[in-house]
Amino acid sequence: MNKGLLTKVVNKIIKKGYYYSIDCEQGIDLIDDDYFQKPTNDIKLLCNQTPKDKYVGVNNLDVCTIYFHTEKQAKIIDKARGEFESDAHVENYISEKYNDEDGLTSGYLQWNAFNSGSDRISDYSVDFESIIDKTIDSWQKELDNLLA
Repeated sequence: MNKGLLTKVVNKIIKKGYYYSIDCEQGIDLIDDDYFQKPTNDIKLLCNQTPKDKYVGVNNLDVCTIYFHTEKQAKIIDKARGEFESDAHVENYISEKYNDEDGLTSGYLQWNAFNSGSDRISDYSVDFESIIDKTIDSWQKELDNLLA
């Protein structure tokens, strides 16, 4: 049921024009294999969507950070990932070529799924706080109505 929550939250942010990426390490590592999903606005790549799906997106991971990007940030990341072999080179490229003070992300949320049935959003940035809080509250009311 919580997968529905994650899908709802990320989908609301995507509808505001953002992209998301998934990283399973501390901090954003663009070149590393732990950078699990490059920036996309395709919600089907976030997690299992149907019972037939096996290990899509966050369903591969116990803990991950979902980063949110503007379209500009997503394009910069995609271009940089194709040209460099290390994050240091990517960061230098971005600061030299784009002089982008906004950085690589516009916000994040952390997702924990330890196969214990208590999958949850464990932390998130204030950038999307109102969207995330409202979606969680709405989702919880829907769940409570189903269980009543």
